[in-house]
Amino acid sequence: YSSVTGGFDFVFQICLFFGFLISLPMLLFQIFRFVSPALPVTSVKKIVVYVFASALLLCLGISFAYFVGLPMTLYFLQSFATDQVKS
Repeated sequence: YSSVTGGFDFVFQICLFFGFLISLPMLLFQIFRFVSPALPVTSVKKIVVYVFASALLLCLGISFAYFVGLPMTLYFLQSFATDQVKS
């Protein structure tokens, strides 16, 4: 950490980020319920399909990054650092 309060700031930012992430579905639902009376029925159906498709693609992207991208990146960084750093 670069300051005395660095650890606290880090934990606080993580808590704020995950709090926003957890509350985002309800926030989007409330916005959708507010706007939906002004939309035609076909638009509402399309929006629902887009939201579910987006959520599915988000989950697929996160799982790809976690199971494929992250291990490859960590392997590269580990092999790159061992040539430069000697214990």
